[in-house]
Amino acid sequence: MEYITTPEAAERNAAARMRELGYADARVTGRGADGGVDVVSDRAVAQVKQESYQTGRPALQRLYGARGEDRSRDLLFFSAAGYSRQAVAYAGTVGIALFTYDVLGRIAAANPVGVWSRS
Repeated sequence: MEYITTPEAAERNAAARMRELGYADARVTGRGADGGVDVVSDRAVAQVKQESYQTGRPALQRLYGARGEDRSRDLLFFSAAGYSRQAVAYAGTVGIALFTYDVLGRIAAANPVGVWSRS
């Protein structure tokens, strides 16, 4: 079992969890200029944050913009430290599924969209 101790491990974990959620081709984008996207699949894009402070609305807005013109792709966000109230409210209005994860890689839905994604 790999503990989540680096941003790269967090991204690999998010890709694995996305595959469990039905995004069979989820893969890490790799190092470099990812344009705000850390994990991609044909049907979704995701951002992953391994920080000690809550993820705020601006990070979610960047993911929303990074999706580009293809509005059919789902948006997922994975945060180790959770989300601000403003971030959760924004995610609800634009349909971003929010998840938190722990050092063992277990995820939990952080908003109703995240709950829906897991069903």
